[in-house]
Amino acid sequence: MLASSQAEYWPHLELVGTFHSHPYESLEEMKNLAGPGWKASDGDKDHWPEIHKQIAPDQPSLAHLIVTITELSKRGWALPEKFKDKNCDGYSFVTGYKKLWLTAYATHEAYTEEESRVFDLTEGVTLDASSLTTRMIQNN
Repeated sequence: MLASSQAEYWPHLELVGTFHSHPYESLEEMKNLAGPGWKASDGDKDHWPEIHKQIAPDQPSLAHLIVTITELSKRGWALPEKFKDKNCDGYSFVTGYKKLWLTAYATHEAYTEEESRVFDLTEGVTLDASSLTTRMIQNN
């Protein structure tokens, strides 16, 4: 839900989730991390449940997207390619001198044994962005 003042002015809007970027100078920099730069960092995993609690406590779930971008040494172009592993789901594609990854996670409400309400992170969320391929073909 939107905050009450926002809902008053924009009752037709509903918060779906959050997004942020992981920018890197080069493909080599992104690959030299402990884990690939297109995956959620430990900071992301700690942050999302807390941000869910802060911005949308009345909503049972939120989506969270990471857009990872890096510079390439050669110009290229490639249609979005779907990838999935046990903790991450997304697309990668190349346009010009940039390579991008789009990955998805979610948070949802849960209850502890003491029946306290908390928000948990869900990894391995299936991301379906099939229109991304069509748009890339149309705009290239």
